[in-house]
Amino acid sequence: MKHMIDDVLSIVCETDGINGLVVITEDQAVRDQALKYDARVLAEPVFNGANPRDRGIDAAFQGVERLNRIFAMAMTKLSEEGEEGVLLLPADVPLITVDNLKQMLAKHASPGVTIVPANSDGGTNAMMVSPPQLIKSGYGELSCQRHCKFSRANGIEPEVLCFSELGLDIDTVDDLRILMSVPPASRTQQFLLDSDIMKRIECLDQQLLDQGRLDKNNLGQDGRKTG
Repeated sequence: MKHMIDDVLSIVCETDGINGLVVITEDQAVRDQALKYDARVLAEPVFNGANPRDRGIDAAFQGVERLNRIFAMAMTKLSEEGEEGVLLLPADVPLITVDNLKQMLAKHASPGVTIVPANSDGGTNAMMVSPPQLIKSGYGELSCQRHCKFSRANGIEPEVLCFSELGLDIDTVDDLRILMSVPPASRTQQFLLDSDIMKRIECLDQQLLDQGRLDKNNLGQDGRKTG
């Protein structure tokens, strides 16, 4: 995770046209890491009078509902401070490039919504919104469709851009296989090369093949299981 955060923050900082960087976290290590990029760090909002990490908090606030409330807080705060637009990014898109963000900026209008969907599950891997509160955050299953619906409800046709790099978010072992199927260009890939993580995955795959629990023909060319 540390290496993916470095990959994302470094690209944001290298992209002309993005005037500020905000990281929302309660993790001290992530806070320290963000400050190295001169990021402004905001604390996660409190729900129901308690931090969502505490025991006893509704499980819904541990997932996408918590994420949506965090983004809503940030979008409201930045709007109140006079920002004209925001770019929402997760931290698990290690192949993100400056060119991806430049193309988003070039296509983005104000008022407007520009979205980069996830390659595999209909999620949203990047979203520009101008003004910041033009639409609400609707992350969760098939969120790209939901964000497009929110945009059209405001009379604005969203701009949807597909990038193989920014479209890859790391959720599963299959995602790691896809990540390592392209030439190394990120800190995350270098870390995986330097560590034994991919070797362990390969050994596990071989064990499953030997046990007949994994069909070699059901692995696509990109490493994702197709069966």
